[in-house]
Amino acid sequence: MTIETATERRVDAGSLRNEWVLAQRSPRTRETYNRIIGLWFDWCRANDVPPLDARRRDVDAYRHHIRGPHRVGGPVAEETEAQYLATLSSFYRYASEEGPIEVNPVANVRRPKIANISRRHYLTLEEARALLAASVADGPRAAALVHLLLSTGARVSEVCNADCSNIGWTDEGERALLVVRKGGQRGELPILDHYWTIIEAYLLERPQGMVGPVIATTHGRMVRQTAYQLVRNIADTVTPTKRIGPHSLRHTAATLALDDGVPIQEVQGMLGHSQPTTTSRYDRHRDRRGGSAFRSVGALLGSEPS
Repeated sequence: MTIETATERRVDAGSLRNEWVLAQRSPRTRETYNRIIGLWFDWCRANDVPPLDARRRDVDAYRHHIRGPHRVGGPVAEETEAQYLATLSSFYRYASEEGPIEVNPVANVRRPKIANISRRHYLTLEEARALLAASVADGPRAAALVHLLLSTGARVSEVCNADCSNIGWTDEGERALLVVRKGGQRGELPILDHYWTIIEAYLLERPQGMVGPVIATTHGRMVRQTAYQLVRNIADTVTPTKRIGPHSLRHTAATLALDDGVPIQEVQGMLGHSQPTTTSRYDRHRDRRGGSAFRSVGALLGSEPS
């Protein structure tokens, strides 16, 4: 019996790709998935591989391509390779569920083991304070953006997508910004008085006042790329040896909180993570922790029974 390929069945890979991208709830996820699957489709086109007829050997060849020294832009990091493979697997799972293919060619591909602790650069407490001061010197908008990101640990997309109408109060009487978290969940970011003073000063002095996006440009809402460049330019004046962007400030907020003894469940809530294992990757000093637990258990076991 001859098995028809997806190409022979005239299945449109491009249409299926669009359907799969649109099935994702988060705009950020749709953007990322569309970019990554586009790179895979480009490779398939260059190597005469119909995407829906790809086999494991093709995925392995692509894996070696993106990790190869001759790749334009250089080899990708292991974390990026894992993200690419996970994205391709998601696409082919969708394709198998919709019927064009029967086997996910990525299912059994070997994936890199990712370190349990993030390798992303972050700031020490002294560097974080220096960055806050540098942002104030740069101007009101930069100060508002950096103070908001660093004090709340928010994702840059959450801040860029927020409007002034989302500013309100917590049940405890603190200023707060309501944001849409990853996955479409709503979250509340409390803003302490000192940081609100900085943010409010920016909002009141700009032409549109407290209307429209919280962080804006002359053309409207600030996009993630602009926010990244703004943070990066300021950070380079403080820590030129580190590659610091908005997500680094999120890592910094989490690390500082954990170092200060905040329970990981609280930090998980601050970051909007669905799983504590995700939050634990932000804890770069966890190998040093546990001393108080050791002492507590030792004291309990060594005490006289009542």
